[in-house]
Amino acid sequence: MADGGPAAVFDRAGEGFVATPAARGPWAPGEAHGGAPSALLARAVERVEPAEGMAVARLTVDFLGAVPLGAPLAVAAAVVKPGRRFQLVEAELSSAGRMLCRARAVRLRRGAGPVSPGTEAGPVRPPDPHEGWEWDALVPVDGQDMFFPTAVEVRVVDGAPGTGAASAWFRLRLPLVGGESPSPLQRTAAAADFGNGISWGARPARMALREHRADRAPGARAGRRLDRPGRAHGPRRRRRRAGHGDAVRRPRARGCERAGAVRGAARLSGVRPSDRDHP
Repeated sequence: MADGGPAAVFDRAGEGFVATPAARGPWAPGEAHGGAPSALLARAVERVEPAEGMAVARLTVDFLGAVPLGAPLAVAAAVVKPGRRFQLVEAELSSAGRMLCRARAVRLRRGAGPVSPGTEAGPVRPPDPHEGWEWDALVPVDGQDMFFPTAVEVRVVDGAPGTGAASAWFRLRLPLVGGESPSPLQRTAAAADFGNGISWGARPARMALREHRADRAPGARAGRRLDRPGRAHGPRRRRRRAGHGDAVRRPRARGCERAGAVRGAARLSGVRPSDRDHP
């Protein structure tokens, strides 16, 4: 992390935002990591026409272009299907009139309901963050700030990155937006794009998260499931690159929040033998 670096992942710029160097991703020096704009869209989803008792149960983010650093960004959100129990919310992030990211969220009303058989105990409790080790696989070039590790701390508690399966906790070191404390949903969205990185597979262009335990008390650990279909270039193009007789495995990540950290478990995204050829 560079001395005297950015104080937040995004700075306010009038009614919009500017991505700071703390949003930088590993793909290009001037492009943001996918977790940064995803968290900003999650923030917009939460703030548009907020209703007491409603919770975001699913969030999907589509990346249509690279999010630049240092350029003005506009974020807009709207409730496209209002309702007392079920709502659909859409949000967009654009720059210079071009839409770069599009999100769609499902908001459901919280309430007591029947518990599915076999789930009474809830998700398996992962090891605490202090029991793991800090992952420092990415070393910033020339001391440049990056989303990871400048803004995000990753602590591996099970397995090892690159082995096909690993579990890790993710913690935001910096505020998402200056002067604000990130919400649990924003923290989860920021971590959702790391599942594939932990497993060292193909970079997807679409990801989604689903909350599967909404009946929690304030301050309790929340469980979330993150699914990322992984279609960076479309299924057919990815299969051709893998070669005939191979099929693409879709990356999956599961996570839960605890004390400001988000834990995720990622599975290998790669290719495996298939019994049939693909065109």
